[in-house]
Amino acid sequence: MDNRIKWACRRGMLELDLILEAYLEKRYPSAPPAEKELFVHFLTESDQDIFDWLFKKNRPENPESQKMIDILLCND
Repeated sequence: MDNRIKWACRRGMLELDLILEAYLEKRYPSAPPAEKELFVHFLTESDQDIFDWLFKKNRPENPESQKMIDILLCND
């Protein structure tokens, strides 16, 4: 796994760190290439936007970001 992706998952907000790192460890390694690309792009979003989307304060305008939110919220 690319160390840059792992580093990008460390956001400095405990809630985000836990969700993003859990996805990276559990699902990312076996995810299809399109989902991996979606996740890497998703990591370029701002911490506050990701936090708001994950905790349902609002929804992203971009359907691809919403798809990643749905994946992250269903991740075991």
